Amino acid sequence: MWKLKVVGVILTGGMSRRFGSPKAFATYEGQMFYEIAAQRLAPFVDKIVISTSLELLPRWKEIEDISPIEIVTDEEKFAGEGPLSGIYSTMAAVDADYYLVLPCDMPFIGSEIIQELVNNENSAEVISFQSQNRKHPLVGLYNRSNFEQLSSFLELGNRRVMDYLDTVETSWITVKPGCEWMFQNINQPGNLQDV
Repeated sequence: MWKLKVVGVILTGGMSRRFGSPKAFATYEGQMFYEIAAQRLAPFVDKIVISTSLELLPRWKEIEDISPIEIVTDEEKFAGEGPLSGIYSTMAAVDADYYLVLPCDMPFIGSEIIQELVNNENSAEVISFQSQNRKHPLVGLYNRSNFEQLSSFLELGNRRVMDYLDTVETSWITVKPGCEWMFQNINQPGNLQDV
């Protein structure tokens, strides 16, 4: 099998209870959230994969123009275990050197943020962002070397992303002043008007 160098991973498996409907299909400026994420990732990756849950799979099958994006659902043993399960399941399904991860609910992430990740010359297992008050581990570049460690971590029933990153070599890029707003998660429809 041909090995890809970088795979873009759009995390869309959450149930979006606070939002009221699956966030991947919410729209901002006429585009669905997943489409915005795909556009941001496309210039930097060999392939784009949507990581989702079995519950949302029927909804994805309704979208006629989804190709060439591949859909990957959580591996059964880790189904519903959060974003780490989505990252692991994508690694299990698609062989690559790196996985450029972006959650679907950050429509304000600009291409310059993705460019920073890709240009970062660092051998860490995970490269991600931190701002003054918090870390943003789901906007990150995950090395293939995480695969076995992720499996072991999830096997123990762990699912917290920051706990996982404490177990591997992680390099944090400091968000440039004035760019913190790009990392806002849209958890409620009103958040789109708050920016």
